[in-house]
Amino acid sequence: AVISAAQEHVDQPYPPELAVNVENDLQISQEHLNKLELALEQLNSVSDILEQVHPAVSPADIKSTGSRVWLLQQQRADLHHRLQLRMEELRNAGDMNKLLGAQVSSIESWRQQFQLKLDRKDL
Repeated sequence: AVISAAQEHVDQPYPPELAVNVENDLQISQEHLNKLELALEQLNSVSDILEQVHPAVSPADIKSTGSRVWLLQQQRADLHHRLQLRMEELRNAGDMNKLLGAQVSSIESWRQQFQLKLDRKDL
């Protein structure tokens, strides 16, 4: 469930167009990263348990379960990496958005001042 939820989030298009959406997406991505860290701990616990029950369980069951745990660990690592990349791109998009917003504000301020000067000369 943790891996599939993170997978759905990573597969969504990005970066979001609005700055608020960038912040929300960053927060959601961070939550998924935290859950994936917990999932790694759980997978490691399953691996430890597998080693402990090794003498009492058939080799086929050990191999099957071990393979499944390994696959889940690989999927988790891939998602973790993809989420980190997504977060970096979202941060870059947020920074660019702030920079462009500051430039727009500066240009708007200049335009207003220029308009005031023009209005004064018309009188």
